[in-house]
Amino acid sequence: LDLPVSATDPTPSGASFGQTLAAVGDYDSDGVVDVAVGAPNYSIPDPPNMPIDSGVGVGKVFLFSGANSAALATLDNPGVPITGNANFGHQVAVVEKAGGGVRYLTVSAPAQLDTSGQIGQAFVYSLPDGATTPPPPPPPVNDTTPPVLQNVPGPQFVEATSSAGALVNYPSPTATDNQDPAPVVVCTPASGRTYALGSFTVNCTARDSSGNAASASFQVTVRDSTPPDTTIPLDSSVIDGLGRHLKPGSKTLSTSVTIEFSGTDAVGVAGYQCAWDGGSYAPCSSPLRRSGLKIGTHTFVVRAVDLWNNTDPSPATFQWTILSKGQAAKELKRSARELELSRREKAKLTALLREIKARLTDRRSSNDKSVCGELDAVVKYMDRKERTGVLTSDETAPLRHLAESLKASISCRAHHGWHAGHRHR
Repeated sequence: LDLPVSATDPTPSGASFGQTLAAVGDYDSDGVVDVAVGAPNYSIPDPPNMPIDSGVGVGKVFLFSGANSAALATLDNPGVPITGNANFGHQVAVVEKAGGGVRYLTVSAPAQLDTSGQIGQAFVYSLPDGATTPPPPPPPVNDTTPPVLQNVPGPQFVEATSSAGALVNYPSPTATDNQDPAPVVVCTPASGRTYALGSFTVNCTARDSSGNAASASFQVTVRDSTPPDTTIPLDSSVIDGLGRHLKPGSKTLSTSVTIEFSGTDAVGVAGYQCAWDGGSYAPCSSPLRRSGLKIGTHTFVVRAVDLWNNTDPSPATFQWTILSKGQAAKELKRSARELELSRREKAKLTALLREIKARLTDRRSSNDKSVCGELDAVVKYMDRKERTGVLTSDETAPLRHLAESLKASISCRAHHGWHAGHRHR
């Protein structure tokens, strides 16, 4: 007997509830088989004018719903006289009349006395018509109505994370049906996979238990809308024609420059566009060499372009200044004034730089090489002050660089000096 719920013992302790039971068919006509449960040791108060303990163990039978365990009926011991320990409900069973159609519930009371003093009785109860035959199953439903798809996504856009595309996770539609409480929804291509850049259609089908189906679709686009990033590394990426590394804002006498740059992008960099001094962008590649530049300040701008034609909205920029020999000499003197030196040391250095400036600005190019010795002296002075800790490398670098640039521009003999472990040429 398969009961969806369990019956709770309604009797006092010691009544032997559940010692015997029997299926009685559909007693309450709800389409579910019901059950009779015996409690042969069920006791009642002693009846009036009866011996002591005459109500002990008279017995009782309970009928319960097989659908929800609700109590349907109770059968008391009908024996006369009431007999203590009669054990009504010791056995319960259902019997069917020959030929079928009529069923009876039989209950034994093995210690019940009858009026003649005989021991043991059995009682027979007819069951209602509803208990004879369970109701027929409902006729099959002719279901031809397809499910209804709901929550179908609109167009999906997923940003690519590499040249392979992106992991795509889209929300799955749901479905309802007039008969099937849980129609199955399947979408292809499936969610949770990596797809290449581009667009594709996802087709979703909902199918109910009768085989009826409904379909819907939506678009998924894996795209690259993230621009690349462009950099000009500042350690050694910009070199002037004299072979010296330039930093942003540097000053040089060289009219040529070589610039290295790079770009990064999740999908890939296709190329670069460069612009000089506010001009238009043009395709370029790294390293980029440019010569014949004019004296003055120059601005170089470069932006990366990725494989999907996105351009860097914040291009990398590098600015520096090309000086004439006279301008370089003046810059030497100006830079010296910013050094933290004693009055005596600063006067000595200023006098040396004044002489260099005078010779380089006298419009007599034949005098230019005469300052090579003074320029060597400037380089040696910077080396000595840096070596002894009077000045830092950041303080000496502008003067040393200008002095070396001037020497190179007027073809002075190379000088070998000390600079933080590096030798100068």
